[in-house]
Amino acid sequence: MVSDRLAVGSISIRQMSDGANSGDVLIEPIDGDLPGRGIRTVWRQFDRCTLDGSGVVRFRRISSLLPASGCCLHMTDPTELLPTDPIEPPRQSPWSMRAKVGRLLWVWLSFLLWSRTPHSWHGLRCQILRAFGARIGRRCRLAPSVRIEVPWNLQLGDDVVICDHAILYCLGQVTIGEGTLIGPFVHMCAGTHDHTDPDFTLLRSPITVGPSCCVLTASFIGPGVTLAARTVAKERSSLLTDTEADGVYRGAPARRIDGVST
Repeated sequence: MVSDRLAVGSISIRQMSDGANSGDVLIEPIDGDLPGRGIRTVWRQFDRCTLDGSGVVRFRRISSLLPASGCCLHMTDPTELLPTDPIEPPRQSPWSMRAKVGRLLWVWLSFLLWSRTPHSWHGLRCQILRAFGARIGRRCRLAPSVRIEVPWNLQLGDDVVICDHAILYCLGQVTIGEGTLIGPFVHMCAGTHDHTDPDFTLLRSPITVGPSCCVLTASFIGPGVTLAARTVAKERSSLLTDTEADGVYRGAPARRIDGVST
């Protein structure tokens, strides 16, 4: 005896109410077989999951369903199979086709040429950056192990030094003033996502580093941060807010420590 019946696409869901099989839920094809082996699936309050000779799958606690295709869905009610929520539309890439091609070319060139140039060939690396739209001042020095994402969003003043293994994640504009030192393993991240938006929208928040700053080893500069002129960030500092001119900062998050012995 069948007490309830639902139809979802080409699948029939039946809940049995006769004595021995009361409470069983049968999932069967309406037209043709289910994907895979095409077996009948039964889901019931059993203490364990069994597969009998007739190809019937039984589950404990009416808490999970194993379709014939072998996928596993977790639910407590067969009506959860109904499409109650609207289908999410495809998400649009924030990058244009031109930007995608440019980023792909830059990845290949970085691997094949940039990272293989001798350490002293700063001029060639600056010319490569300019070819990709970066605005590079005079006498800039960038190590071959520096990693740069989206180079056309990078602007360097004169006499900027960027040391080994630094990461310039230029999803947004990154501007570094003249005479600034970016130490080894520094990470400058000019991009994040809006966690309050269901679409997790990309935010390209710019980073601005003023002239004559010194960002020391393994420090982090977050999206939207501005370092005022002559800021010093001590080793492994996390700069998540704007700084004041002539300040010395340390810690995670970084705080001004002028006058404290280091």
